[in-house]
Amino acid sequence: MRRSVARRSRVLKCRVGLLAAASGSGGHGSGTPALRWGTLVAAGLTLVAGLAAGRLPGLRVRSAALGLGAGLGFGVVTLAVRLIPHLSPGAIVTDPATYALLLAGGAGFLLLTSALQHGSVTIATAAMVLGETFGPAIVGVVALGDRTRPGLAPLGVAGYGLAVLGAL
Repeated sequence: MRRSVARRSRVLKCRVGLLAAASGSGGHGSGTPALRWGTLVAAGLTLVAGLAAGRLPGLRVRSAALGLGAGLGFGVVTLAVRLIPHLSPGAIVTDPATYALLLAGGAGFLLLTSALQHGSVTIATAAMVLGETFGPAIVGVVALGDRTRPGLAPLGVAGYGLAVLGAL
């Protein structure tokens, strides 16, 4: 048992180290209006798909689908907070990303709770990590300008791959 914990600790340090070493500047943009509205649509679709996932037969499949839905919801939260340019009251109430944040956060919470009630913690959590990792990473690179340090993209991909494998 002690060896297993020590090994997991070393693997975690390796993943974090690879990702930290490769991380470059975060995107400087706050996204387009279409991206803001897209997060709100994605939040609604996540909730609807999650409700459908709750009706799937088989506990393992249902738990994995609900966990994935929860991860997608939390991924939308991650993006939505980046898209809110400033916290003035006028900006908050008029920005669709604000409502995406609220809807996706609630959906993620409900879907993860349901996933944990219907199946294995391991299955639900692994699916959740996949859902909350891929979407924000892709949108961050493609739409928000996130980058690795020059020449370290392979190191970042390796660290990211290890993080996903560790979740699985």
